Amino acid sequence: MATFLASAQFGRCPIGYLKCIKDRDGIAIDDASVFPKLREAPTIILCDFEVKHADVIGFISANIRRHYPAAEIYFAVFGAMTKDPDLKIESFDQLTGAEIMRAANLSAVFIAATMNPPGIEPPLELR
Repeated sequence: MATFLASAQFGRCPIGYLKCIKDRDGIAIDDASVFPKLREAPTIILCDFEVKHADVIGFISANIRRHYPAAEIYFAVFGAMTKDPDLKIESFDQLTGAEIMRAANLSAVFIAATMNPPGIEPPLELR
């Protein structure tokens, strides 16, 4: 995904890397993370493979806003977990992470598929 975004198609945009360390005390940003030098008021696309319940997106978006206060932040995720077994949803609120994503104050959220617990691991069920 990062290679595609950094391609000529996107004008060789800078790519950052955020690694979270999660333990029972909370979430922290790993020292291996990279916040690239960006113009003022950048457009930032956060990409993740799945979103379940954890407030990682809220934590990450808050950290990005500290580094880039005027950033416009978008979130692209492959799979988002639904609250009930029916993977066909009619509203954003039917996702387990809806409140967390709303609280992150994202400009938009792009979701490729919905999923049931346990998530994107065997048994895999996406629609």
